[in-house]
Amino acid sequence: MAVAGGNEDSAACNDCHGLHEIKALSETDAQDGRVFGTQVCIDCHGDEEKMEHNGVYPHAVETYLESYHGKSFRLGFAERAAGCSDCHSAHMVLPQDDPASTLHGENLVQTCAECHPQATGQFAKFYAHGDHADSENYPILYWTFMAMTGLLIGTFAVFWIHTLLWMFRGFVENR
Repeated sequence: MAVAGGNEDSAACNDCHGLHEIKALSETDAQDGRVFGTQVCIDCHGDEEKMEHNGVYPHAVETYLESYHGKSFRLGFAERAAGCSDCHSAHMVLPQDDPASTLHGENLVQTCAECHPQATGQFAKFYAHGDHADSENYPILYWTFMAMTGLLIGTFAVFWIHTLLWMFRGFVENR
């Protein structure tokens, strides 16, 4: 739609498929197909300046790679992790508020159920691109991250102070 509208930044067929040796996904193995369905998206969406210029969420790649699915992808288990095209589709990437979008509220459970057969409405509320550093858009995620980080730092601080005091006590008693 964007290419037809004259947006030269938008992906055309050759941006993903190249100009030569275009193979059907059925001719590739699961690993290569999954990598293809994610890496071509990462290549363009990783350009935050271009994404901001076009009104597209500029941190999608960063938040995907920090997610469970993205970490599995980076570790080489692309066939087991959802890639970009699994949720956003490959050829019908539409805004979330479009009723035909795979991410529209009424279609989201069905999209998740492609990989998670037991998916429910509650399951589909997962923040796929949630940013724990964004307190404005994800306050619960932000404050949970802050609390857990504080708990971790506090626990280690008490542990190290306790250990140092115990060592000091041991030295004093041994003299």
